[in-house]
Amino acid sequence: MSTCPHCSAPTRENARFCGKCGASFTGEILPRKPRPQAATYIQTMAPALYLWGLLVLSNVIIGLYIHFSKNTSPKSTLALLGVDSFLILLFVAIKSPRTFRLLRLPGRIPRVVLDVLGTTALLFLFIKIYSRVLSSTGFEFMDYLPEYRNAGWPLWVPFFTIALWPALFEELTFRGLIFEKLSMVGTQREAIILSSLLFSIIHLMPAVFISHFIIGLAFCNLRVTHKSLYPSMAAHFLYNSTVLLDEIVRRG
Repeated sequence: MSTCPHCSAPTRENARFCGKCGASFTGEILPRKPRPQAATYIQTMAPALYLWGLLVLSNVIIGLYIHFSKNTSPKSTLALLGVDSFLILLFVAIKSPRTFRLLRLPGRIPRVVLDVLGTTALLFLFIKIYSRVLSSTGFEFMDYLPEYRNAGWPLWVPFFTIALWPALFEELTFRGLIFEKLSMVGTQREAIILSSLLFSIIHLMPAVFISHFIIGLAFCNLRVTHKSLYPSMAAHFLYNSTVLLDEIVRRG
């Protein structure tokens, strides 16, 4: 793609005249639009990659601590969430403050409510089928609540750590900062796919890689459709809460 030397409108490289101002290009050499340099891509993506890497590292460190210390107290989870919260808010505030602009109420609230409820229902149905298929192969999904019950903690705590916190901070990270940075160096479709991929990988569980990739795609769809993080936050919270309620009903 080239540009018109008279009005700077984009033109085809072999065009004979400008479709906007009508200037003739006979005998002229049109300047080529410069391609983004690799350094620009790296500079743009650096905050997203650094944040994602730090979140993975913090998850690995806490996971190794729990594994080797045999300490299953929810205090470890709260410590991890505290560190991750600080990192996420720091990176968003300094490296991508425009992400906070997505924290606005979307228009057409009835449509948003229907989309959020529909997405939640479809995701819950999908995960039930997905878990049943994996269970038929001998794989067992872990329960979320035993460590909280064994520690004698009230039921609202897991709803905070497993439902509310991810809905706020994971959306701010993956459908917020990471999606924004990916959109700056690629297409919207690429941003949707890659941010969902990073979302699934960070859970560090190969068995749920496919399911969480699809969940990430669903949340991205809400973010793109309504141009706000609130719908994806709401769906994320409702979905995780539904999973916890389902465990309570099944396990008592």
